[in-house]
Amino acid sequence: MTQAIRLALLTLLIGLNAPANAAVLVFGGSGRLGSEVVQNLLAAGEKVVVFVRPTSDRSKLDGMDVDFVVGDLTDSDSVKAAFEGRDIDAVINTVALRPGEGSPYVIGERNIDAATKGRDLAHMILFSATGAGDSKSTIPPQFYDGFKQTYLDREASEDIIKASGTPYTFIRLGTVHDKTETGSGYLVEEPVLGPITRADAAQLAVDCLRAPKCVNKTFHATDDSLPLIPEE
Repeated sequence: MTQAIRLALLTLLIGLNAPANAAVLVFGGSGRLGSEVVQNLLAAGEKVVVFVRPTSDRSKLDGMDVDFVVGDLTDSDSVKAAFEGRDIDAVINTVALRPGEGSPYVIGERNIDAATKGRDLAHMILFSATGAGDSKSTIPPQFYDGFKQTYLDREASEDIIKASGTPYTFIRLGTVHDKTETGSGYLVEEPVLGPITRADAAQLAVDCLRAPKCVNKTFHATDDSLPLIPEE
């Protein structure tokens, strides 16, 4: 199936199932993965709200028809404010840890959970990490030990969403390539440490947004056409 046909089918599906004025709120939407998600959401006909920090570089979103809300994922009041006065139908969390920063995963997910209580969200998509939960066995021990806290925080974030009762999809990423979309990435439920491009990971998330087959599932992203270790 070509990209054009896939987007046309997605647009038709969204038109049938998404509330007319609803929007998708993307956390981390100005980043490398998040901006790819935003681009694909817009191409699929979704309205998009992007949550950014005051210091976020928005250049990757230049020219895109999105609304911005400024805040900090670790600040509960600003996360709550992101939902107020807006018809948010779904949330996609693409936030990733930056070098030198404290982990935003658990506190961020707690803040999202608190802000969405009582709201009838159709879907919550979280980009997680292969190495969390039952995928621990896919990570070599010497590598797992170095990133143990990250994996545990990712697992805890997944657990917060599961306990919320909101329909969810977790997409665990292994090694991430900066290459352009290959179109051959896919999702599997069994734990696997696989490679994926950011562009393909973003498209897979958008494909899942209105898909019943993705609801309450934990997936691992992989692409047989790529080497496990990204090439320099």
